[in-house]
Amino acid sequence: MLFATTLPAVDYLTQDEALKLAFPDSTLIEPFAGEPTAEQLDQVAKRAKSRAQGKGPRAWVARTRDRLDGVALIDHVIGRTEYITFLCALDASGRIRRLEVMAYRESQGGEVRNRRFLEQFTGKGSDDPLRRGREITNIGGATLSVDALTERTRYLLDYHAVVLAPAISVAPAHPPAVAPIQVSPQPGARVTQRAAAIGNSALTIRIDHDGSDSACRDAESCADAALALAGERDAVLN
Repeated sequence: MLFATTLPAVDYLTQDEALKLAFPDSTLIEPFAGEPTAEQLDQVAKRAKSRAQGKGPRAWVARTRDRLDGVALIDHVIGRTEYITFLCALDASGRIRRLEVMAYRESQGGEVRNRRFLEQFTGKGSDDPLRRGREITNIGGATLSVDALTERTRYLLDYHAVVLAPAISVAPAHPPAVAPIQVSPQPGARVTQRAAAIGNSALTIRIDHDGSDSACRDAESCADAALALAGERDAVLN
């Protein structure tokens, strides 16, 4: 079991930073425009064996040209008395590729954003059980937040299976209704950027270059190496 300490309320990631962190190599991330029906929401609640809290999640679809990379869901759930804002990124098969706590507003239990805890969710799908004390290790002093995050993630997996996956698989390619988020260098770009949650904040690495193929490769290699080194140091300090 992990143990929690008292921490200040912190906003760790913005929406754009979280989406870029979830799908760093995708060329396009566009909002999902569909709306679930009441019947679908009832079906999701029955599958997840829980009631939805507040509004449904906001969803984005990540693509690289004609390939579906996955879906990003940003949602809120009440931990003890305050909302936890978090990102649940799923791969094209509907399994979790990354979970990130974007904002934690309680004074205690912020350890739910640590990689050691969040990586327990990686690879889980709608057909997998998610239970505190079994598949998900509890954090002493943060049990309510662990329960809330685990239960809501279970809900999001079923929400994707019932609402998003069928719609995305049949939806024709079309221009997004709102401006998409471009997340990788376009031809002639002079900036290479990487972002990650490090420590109690978001680390962004930006490298300016002339946009040539060799410069792009060098910049990407340097940015990835710097991000990996920062992650190693973060793991040691935590």
